[in-house]
Amino acid sequence: MVKMPIGLLSLALCAAFVVGAVAGVGLFRCWQKSHQRDATIPRQEMMALSRMSPTIIMLGDSHTEFATWPELTGCPGVANFGIAGNTSTDIVARLPSVIAARPRAVLLMIGTNDVLRGISPADTASNVAQIAQRLAAENIHVAIQAIPPILGQESRVAGLNARLKPAIEPPFTAGDIAHDNIHLRATGYAKWRDAVAPLIAAHCH
Repeated sequence: MVKMPIGLLSLALCAAFVVGAVAGVGLFRCWQKSHQRDATIPRQEMMALSRMSPTIIMLGDSHTEFATWPELTGCPGVANFGIAGNTSTDIVARLPSVIAARPRAVLLMIGTNDVLRGISPADTASNVAQIAQRLAAENIHVAIQAIPPILGQESRVAGLNARLKPAIEPPFTAGDIAHDNIHLRATGYAKWRDAVAPLIAAHCH
């Protein structure tokens, strides 16, 4: 057996580590690009556009966060302010950052997590009304949107949507909901895009 000097052995081990690390990073990046629900991408987009004074903000929970809105709508000034897991109470708490971005319009879809956590429709509707009032006081146009179905809790969702009195009601159906019974499929996002298209066109300039 040939003995390798300690210096050369250390160098070889370092080289092997670097090669392995580079390969690992490469594999991770390939996975990341192929992963359709990498929630960090919209989050990064949100932070970048919030510094660029977006004309329109899409505000909500994971339904909002999981879409790349500038590409989906064709409007580069649309910022993604969706954060997975948010409730209407969380949106109230985040309003200062929304107002600070000075958008012309905010499209709000919130309430799915309120339903899942058993928050009363009255409390959710009160929070949404507060959000709308605070944005309107800042001369920001706000459009409340109906939330999509939650399979197995359709009646609760319908009851909440009735209280919210949404300005925009995308024609979601059960077929637009993924296997987790909550999140949207591509067909749902296409319907959502079409439903908000007139408002996007009016404010994207």
